[in-house]
Amino acid sequence: MKVVLLCKRYYTNKDLLADQFGRNFELPKGLRENGHEVMVLALDYKGKKIECLTISGVLYLSLPIFSFLVFNSVIEAKKQIKMFKPTHVISSGDSHIGYVGLLLARMSKAKSIFDVYDYYPSFGSNRFPFMKKMFHHTLRNVDLVLCASRNLVTYTSKFASNILMIENGVDTNKFKVLDKTSCRKELDLGLDEIIIGYFGSMEPMRGVEYLIKACESLRQHFPELKLLIAGKASRHIKLKSEWIDYRGQVDQDQVVKMINASNVVAIPYLSSPLVDYGNSCKIGEYLACQVPIVATSVANLSLNYHDVINEIPLAICESGNAKALAKVIIYQIETKKLASYPERINWSRLTEKLEMALLKLS
Repeated sequence: MKVVLLCKRYYTNKDLLADQFGRNFELPKGLRENGHEVMVLALDYKGKKIECLTISGVLYLSLPIFSFLVFNSVIEAKKQIKMFKPTHVISSGDSHIGYVGLLLARMSKAKSIFDVYDYYPSFGSNRFPFMKKMFHHTLRNVDLVLCASRNLVTYTSKFASNILMIENGVDTNKFKVLDKTSCRKELDLGLDEIIIGYFGSMEPMRGVEYLIKACESLRQHFPELKLLIAGKASRHIKLKSEWIDYRGQVDQDQVVKMINASNVVAIPYLSSPLVDYGNSCKIGEYLACQVPIVATSVANLSLNYHDVINEIPLAICESGNAKALAKVIIYQIETKKLASYPERINWSRLTEKLEMALLKLS
């Protein structure tokens, strides 16, 4: 197969090329390792120059679209696609990208695949009416729809018949069990502290304010408790406190050490369209590191990781309730109850699943 992926260079607060993270990096890499030719067209909303590089055998073309070079980007993309002659075009990242990917596939007489890893109609870009029309039109007309969550499978089945669930996977070469003491020493954390960890973005729907309230209440009983946070800050979250250790945005290697340094890691999400239709990478990463987890019972977890909930039901609580969150944190501090890592979310298995589906289209 000769596969083209059209996607955004910057997504989930990461740079596809610099951070080499997520489904739009791992799936192309896996397909290339399995012997297929792969080219990624990464739409760059920040940069001002065309970049071309090869990573793990995959050709990446970074195309600026918000500068005077946008016309050069279009010309370069058309030239590369014509030379590459794809058999499959996958589009991922937003409604309009799916629509453009469908057009590219038709121009190339290739199979069209739309990767829906989030509920795109809830994105800010989709406030324009034509964006939702693009989303639904693309779902109806592509050869295959990929979905990252069970809720997305249910939703897209209203418009498409050929749907495959490809979850957000985990790089287990990076996210793995490390020695807690060594991690704490490297991060300059106290060996006797009770560390509650949260690593990710802090928009209101992530529920971090409830985690802070829960931990603050627990310090009356556990004065040595510290909340360790890393990720993109939000102006509505107050992180200035002597017991909150905010490390800012850090690389993935640091995140792995922080997870392993924690007594308990938290997923305090609130219910919202973006959360409920999603499938958080964080859940799988925490499970791979085998650290006790507490989480809220939003669809993101309950539908996509029902097997995990069955293993740690007393570590799951209702969302938006600081008292309930404090209770399950105490439970995990005391019991250290672990849930099994589900092998189905290894990137190698997800790649094989995708590869089989693409070959069936040929």
